Amino acid sequence: MMSRTVKRSGSGGHLPPSFSKHITTSDIESLTASICTNLNTAIDQIIHNKDKSSQNPFHLLSAALGYASELSAYVTLPSMTHGSETVRATSTKSKDVLKCTFDGIFAKRD
Repeated sequence: MMSRTVKRSGSGGHLPPSFSKHITTSDIESLTASICTNLNTAIDQIIHNKDKSSQNPFHLLSAALGYASELSAYVTLPSMTHGSETVRATSTKSKDVLKCTFDGIFAKRD
């Protein structure tokens, strides 16, 4: 089983899970959901922030994109390297989900 993300002390960020040849379809699906949720939450915070001075929207976006970039390797690499056809297929589907999420975020006009 793949280790989960853990909070970095002090920074508010996350440490990525360890790469593992034992990654499962469930791990990939869970990480993909986490990436998408984090990105969409950040975008919602930016869009609905009434007090524009309270948080820098570029900071929120760059933090979410950094998290997504870091974790996306764990989700997408198995599509090319894993020994299980099922895991490779799940990873490939996750690539498509991530692409749709990124495309949707950058297409928003709010």
